[in-house]
Amino acid sequence: MGYGLLTLKPHEYIVLNEAKKEEGMPIATIGAGTGLGECYLTADKEGQYSCFACEGGHTDFAPADAIEIELYNSIKEELGCDRRFSVERIVSGPGLATIYKFLANKFPEKVDSKVHDAFLAAKSLQGKIVGDNAKTNALCNQAMEIFVDAYGREAGSAMLKYLPRGGFYITGGLAPKNLDYFTKKDIFLKACFNKGRVSPAIQAIPIYLVLTEDLGERGAHYYAYQLLESYNNSLLGNAIARERVHEKFATVNHIALYSFIATMSVVTGFILGRK
Repeated sequence: MGYGLLTLKPHEYIVLNEAKKEEGMPIATIGAGTGLGECYLTADKEGQYSCFACEGGHTDFAPADAIEIELYNSIKEELGCDRRFSVERIVSGPGLATIYKFLANKFPEKVDSKVHDAFLAAKSLQGKIVGDNAKTNALCNQAMEIFVDAYGREAGSAMLKYLPRGGFYITGGLAPKNLDYFTKKDIFLKACFNKGRVSPAIQAIPIYLVLTEDLGERGAHYYAYQLLESYNNSLLGNAIARERVHEKFATVNHIALYSFIATMSVVTGFILGRK
């Protein structure tokens, strides 16, 4: 995913926060889909980026208001855990489904039977049902708003860790499928920037939402090409080194030959002189 960011064209993402992009500075990404992936990239002195994986999606989820505290306790009870669970339990496709289920139990009067039946039948695609109905169903809309708010908070936390002034990218399948909640509604960036006295540090970071969903494949191709190029350069470097070694020994041999000829000339001259 991370290396795929290096292949993006301007038409493949939209700008959420138009801050100055600094060349050679760290790049980072967060992407919600079946799970919550995060990674970052740093550049060497030649400007060549290397990608580093991390498990940011498994950091602790922290509820931000009363209803999230109820949601938090509900999930802990369901999971049978005493103290904590991962933010991925909320910020992911399955997490969106979990939020909807909690709201459906809390507000049964808001449940639309047709939508709810489709939700139950969807099994592993329940999050998609919530997203598809978010604009027309109050409960799905509320679930989506809670989800996007939590997504924004986690994105902001990730940015504080990496300070990716080379660009921070929202990836994964959920964001491009629910663009209005990231662009027209002021939920995501508001949550993202809400970091108290260090909020200006995040506001100075360019934030992009990636529209394409093939970054993983593109990143694999990019990395494979880099490995091949590195291998070819290594072979070329070895060939050049071998050639230089041969040249060095050839030069040494020539010097030895010339020295031998000069020595023999002196000896011959000395012998002839004595005669």
